[in-house]
Amino acid sequence: MFRQTTIAALACWLGCTAPVAGAKAEQGGATLKRPSTSVVSAGKTDPRSRPHRVQTDRAEPPLPIAAIGVIEADDGSCTATMVTDTLALTAAHCIFDPLNRVRVPERFRGGYRDGAFTVESLIIRAYMQPGFDLKRYNRTIDLDGRDWALIELADPIGKVTGTVPVIALNDRQFDALGDGSDGFVQVGYGSSDGEAPVVLYGCTVLTTWDDYSFGHLCGTVAGDSGGPDLTLVDGKWMIFGIESGNTDAGDMKDINMAVSAEAFAPEIQKRGGTVH
Repeated sequence: MFRQTTIAALACWLGCTAPVAGAKAEQGGATLKRPSTSVVSAGKTDPRSRPHRVQTDRAEPPLPIAAIGVIEADDGSCTATMVTDTLALTAAHCIFDPLNRVRVPERFRGGYRDGAFTVESLIIRAYMQPGFDLKRYNRTIDLDGRDWALIELADPIGKVTGTVPVIALNDRQFDALGDGSDGFVQVGYGSSDGEAPVVLYGCTVLTTWDDYSFGHLCGTVAGDSGGPDLTLVDGKWMIFGIESGNTDAGDMKDINMAVSAEAFAPEIQKRGGTVH
């Protein structure tokens, strides 16, 4: 269902050498037009029925909320998740300012809620695939599967927050997330003005594309960018995707678009993260 090619050599680390302008909070800018799609369990999810947003963790086992937090800057915020002791995973468009310049956010706050947080650290650099360009991402579908980034923190706060493993789902596992019987959970700081993690239960995959992205109807909004899509595997919550933007796909209008872990799992594994 997804391409099985190896990710190309990635860009060098981008140092934070200037005042931070801020993480972009919009969900991908202009509406994107998609090519032909591979639909997972088409027709089994009513597009009018969207998961309910809650601000409490009622999952069992508990969700890894402490490892999920916000990256903040002057003009907005995004969501990120600790995947190693010093690396957090987020969306690539979150490390650009509105003028298409790389601006690494200043800090990450894990487990942030209403001004309090479990732990925080300055961000010293970010890492993304080569060729990612915010303007091109907003105007085309060419870079959707590249909308991911790793941010390196000054302190090993993953020892405090814990880290979340990553899983690159196969076709059968994606099908299970699209048939309405075993939905996934999305966590992000959207719809709360970035003040608390918002948890969406019962999300389902609608469509997958061959650029390492997929569509769903969780209700992604500004601030959710980079937030993890989680599935329960062998009793553990694992990241199988991150939130990116909104798009149209054939008859499906304004569906949420996420990047599959197949895009970033190899790099996370190379840098010491747990990948299944």
